[in-house]
Formats: sequence, C-alpha cells, structure tokens
Amino acid sequence: MKDFFKDRKAPQRANYGFIKDTARQVDCATCLDNRYVTFPHQDYAQAKRCQDCLDYCPECSGEGFHFVQKPNGYRYAKECEACRNVDHRIAVFNKARLPARYHDRSFDNFRPHENFDPTRPYGNLPDITSYAMNRAREFYEENEKGILFVGDVGTGKTHLLVAIIRHLTLEKGINARFIEFTHLLSQLRAAYDRKANASDLIKGITEVPVLAIDELGKGRNNDWQISVIDELISKRYNRSLTTFCTTNYPLHSHEHLMKPVDTENAAFRNSIESRSLTDRIGSRIVSRLCEMMDLAELKGVSDYRKRDFKTVR
Repeated sequence: MKDFFKDRKAPQRANYGFIKDTARQVDCATCLDNRYVTFPHQDYAQAKRCQDCLDYCPECSGEGFHFVQKPNGYRYAKECEACRNVDHRIAVFNKARLPARYHDRSFDNFRPHENFDPTRPYGNLPDITSYAMNRAREFYEENEKGILFVGDVGTGKTHLLVAIIRHLTLEKGINARFIEFTHLLSQLRAAYDRKANASDLIKGITEVPVLAIDELGKGRNNDWQISVIDELISKRYNRSLTTFCTTNYPLHSHEHLMKPVDTENAAFRNSIESRSLTDRIGSRIVSRLCEMMDLAELKGVSDYRKRDFKTVR
C-alpha cells in the first residue's frame, strides 16, 4: 500500500477545495448551474432535475431534443446529448445508495465544524482532502487504485468517502455503490434467515465498477463476517475493480499501542484482542487491500462532533 505522504514535496496551501469557486457566473441559484439537485429520500440520497432551470439547456432549451437538417434538406429530431448526460449522471447517483443524511456532502462544503478556518493547519486533514479531491477529479479509468482512509471517529472520513462517490457519479457518470459494512452484514443475515438468495446482493457490490465501504472492520469479528469480507475483497481484487474504504482501526497493532488506552470505552474492552484492522479481518485481506489502495491516514485530527457538542445546564 502506498502512503502518499512518504517522500512527497511540501504541499501548496493555496487551495484545498474547502471553498467553492465563487468567481464563475451562476445563473441558477437553486442548483448553481449543475442542472440537478439532491435531497434525502427515506434511507438514501437522491437527485433530480432542477425545476428552476429546466429550459436552461443551450442545445434544446429543455425540450429534450433538437432538429438537425440533413444535406438533402430534410430535418429530423435528435435526442439532446447534454440532457441525456444529465439524466444518466442523476441515475447513477440514485443507484449509488449514499446515506440520506449525506445527500449534499461534497468537497466544496467539507468543514470539520462550523467555524473551521481552511487557511490554518488542522492536522493533516487539509492535505488528505486535497489529495482525495484531486484523485476524484482525475479519475478516468474504472480500474484505478482506491484509497483507504484510516483515522479515529469523527475525523471526516465518511464525508470524504461520500464526496468521492458524489463526484464520480454526478460529475463523471461512473457507476458506483456505497455500503456501510455493518448494514451489509445485517442485510445478508436477514436474507439468510428468510432463506432468500443473498448471492444477488453480493454480486451487485462485487461487480460494480467503483465501491465505497464505510466502517470496514466494524462488527463482531466472527468467522462469518470474515468470510463475507474475504469474498467481497477477493472478487474485486481479481477483477481489478476500484474500491475505497474507511476504517477506525490502524493497519497494525503496534500503531494502536502508541495511543492512550481508554479503559472506560466498552467498545475497546470488547475488542481488546482486535486492536488493528489486521487483527480484525486478517493479514491476507489486508495484504490485498494494500495492493488495491493507497493509504491516507488522518493524523492530529480531533472528533468534530465533540467540538460542536453543547452541554445543557
């Protein structure tokens, strides 16, 4: 696994992607000329055409087609490529199953807390954000390497993961899927309990061109869970498919032992023998992840949820 911080040059701190470019002309204040809006719908994020600029398209004025004249003088209606492209990007976003809570999360609005100042160092989070944003923008091949985001809870890993999938779907039209790992386990267990075919669920996430797995390693860490992870990662590895992951666990135990031990944390006590991702999912799976992804470890970043937590007196 490549650690992108190793032997890298000093970063240019001019633009980390935290602030949207406000210099460009915006005609539609609702969608900022994207021609789509996102919204929460039950469990998942959804997108649709912006109703305030349906007739904005310069090619067809919102009709969905335009007339083309042949050399012989005949005119025929041709489907608008621009509108079809927007509809395609909306469709792949809707199939990605991003969490409803994160429907509007992007690189442009990524701030660890309300008063975040992007001009000041905040651990290595600005560098990680810039790196993730550039990887998403430069993503062209569907078999490119992914990123493994490693860090404590509340450091913004899920937001960055969602921002990548949002960009790949809505800006590039690439088929992608987001899963929270414990939710996947619950769905598989429910399918087995009702004697349904769980292979279709596994097939959908092993064959999608881009997969984002949130909270990898979370769960009871039993043999069945390990077998699910092994099947998922192995099939994507063999197909050279791009996978992005987040995890709260360091790769190896010695990295965790350097941190203060919170003996009051029940989750820590329950996983006292599983302090690293390698401990939880096995060295074989981690070895494949190292080949499939680059490592982006968030360091010096505190829990943004606790910073904004208010005590009622």
